[in-house]
Amino acid sequence: MSGRKRRGEGGGSPGRLDTAGIGAEHHLIGVYRVVEPPKRLVYTWRWKNEPDAPETLVLAKEN
Repeated sequence: MSGRKRRGEGGGSPGRLDTAGIGAEHHLIGVYRVVEPPKRLVYTWRWKNEPDAPETLVLAKEN
């Protein structure tokens, strides 16, 4: 996965996901909701070419 990221809450996260060997490329977008390094990161993402698709909310935290 690659992409440009604006770090910090409210920053964007456009990206690209390449599937190795298949030749397919998928674009995604999202927003950082909470950034508390190194404790917690909360962000959303969805496929860019499907504007009506629901967003996925991801919570990553250190135990």
